[in-house]
Order: sequence, then C-alpha cells, then structure tokens
Amino acid sequence: MRLKGWRIEARNLKTPLGEIDLLAWQGEVLVIVEVKYRTTKSRWPLDLRQSQRLRRAALWIAANRQLIGGVRIDLVEVNPGRIPFFPLLDHLEAAVVADFPG
Repeated sequence: MRLKGWRIEARNLKTPLGEIDLLAWQGEVLVIVEVKYRTTKSRWPLDLRQSQRLRRAALWIAANRQLIGGVRIDLVEVNPGRIPFFPLLDHLEAAVVADFPG
C-alpha cells in the first residue's frame, strides 16, 4: 500500500468499538483495512458481526476526526501462495458499506 502512495497511520489500532487492523490514508480518504489470512476462497471472509464491528469503528473514527474525504472500509485477503513465493494479496475496496449520517 505504501508503494501505491498510501500513508499508513496505525496498525492494530484499538478503539472503544473494536480493533482496526490497518488505518491508512489514500489521498484525502481515511481507509480502514481489515486483513484476513485465508487458504481457501470458499465463502465471504467477513461475517455479519465483523462487518457491523467495522461499521461502528468507522462511525467512531468519523465522529472523532475532521475528515475531508470521508472513511472507507477495505478488505485485504492474504493467501499463502506456494513456498518459497510471496503470499498473494487481494485488495477489495469498499468491501463493507457503512451508512454515515449527513
């Protein structure tokens, strides 16, 4: 993500509403990134409870910061790939939709 010009603000950020794996800026948009390690893609990696936790964390961040570009929730899947190669990364932008007031 740094190679794409993102600015990493925090890793494993603890909020009153749950932990955020990665918090980064993509331009003026603050991105909450949920990272999932998966060996198979048999089903969607986030269940309803996890999605709700991410939405609540996004609302908390939006309420406690002056944001110009808003907040987005992305998902990065880490697949082990084959040894000795690097793991495969799949990045899905706006993987969780959050309804923000106003």
